[in-house]
Amino acid sequence: MGLNFNSISFIKSYDQIIPIKKGWSFDEKYMIVKEDDSKYLLRIAAIDSYETKKLEFKYLSKLKDSGLNISLPLEMGIFNEGRSTYTIYTWIEGEDANLLIPKLPPNEQYNLGLEAGKILKTIQSVPIDEVLEPWDKRYTKKILKKIDDYNKCGLKLPNGHIPIQYLHDNINLLKDRPNSFLHGDFHIGNMVFDGEKIGIIDFNRFDFGDPYEDFNRMFFSADLSSHFSTGIINGYFNSDIPDDFFPLLALYTALNEISSLPWSKQFGQEEIDNSYRISSKILSWYNNYLNVTPAWYMEEL
Repeated sequence: MGLNFNSISFIKSYDQIIPIKKGWSFDEKYMIVKEDDSKYLLRIAAIDSYETKKLEFKYLSKLKDSGLNISLPLEMGIFNEGRSTYTIYTWIEGEDANLLIPKLPPNEQYNLGLEAGKILKTIQSVPIDEVLEPWDKRYTKKILKKIDDYNKCGLKLPNGHIPIQYLHDNINLLKDRPNSFLHGDFHIGNMVFDGEKIGIIDFNRFDFGDPYEDFNRMFFSADLSSHFSTGIINGYFNSDIPDDFFPLLALYTALNEISSLPWSKQFGQEEIDNSYRISSKILSWYNNYLNVTPAWYMEEL
């Protein structure tokens, strides 16, 4: 579409607008370089996501004084003759963490994981005032829907019945879990690294729910670095991991294992094959869910 960027007051004086094609979001993303060489991230979304974007803006704004190296909102509004909503964020310097971190020495990978885990803990500490249905009821509905989606997608994981059985057998773990502000898509693919520190980006899938659910995509990180992933958990819990964490992590992992197949189907064979590959790894890590602590978690470093 022919967007009139000059109608956004924040970026009236700019030198460059550079499209960003990475990621799976339906948002349009641009790096804005202003005349003073300062950089910002511009995200543009359809107007029907305006209320969701407002909520994201509200909660991320509460982290402005946290000192965290995360993408923070600066301005949002409506433009494109009412068809689009935009948000301006701080620009977080760095390259894709999933490309850089696995190349570092193991102890550096672990220490960066510690940093990322501590950042997540602070993100989730933001007080929420949303009126929410109890977590067990909300997530049980999600489990049933995702299983139904899996059964209807026309594809099957070689051992898809195993994570489904774990879900059915352990749904009671959801009872009395708290609700927190969640990043919603927390894994190494939504992080950047500038050679010194980790930055957390892409909060567009934020949610409210059990804080442990923010670990539900840890398998993406573990697929690249066991040291980094172990560090995330130890940093989050300050190496004092509660007894209920790993059983719940297994449950959240199991749901993502089966839901990845219907999701990947819309993106073609390469993503479908990746879902098969990751599912096989998850089953190996969990010994077909007979173990609740995944093999990638390194109890001794």
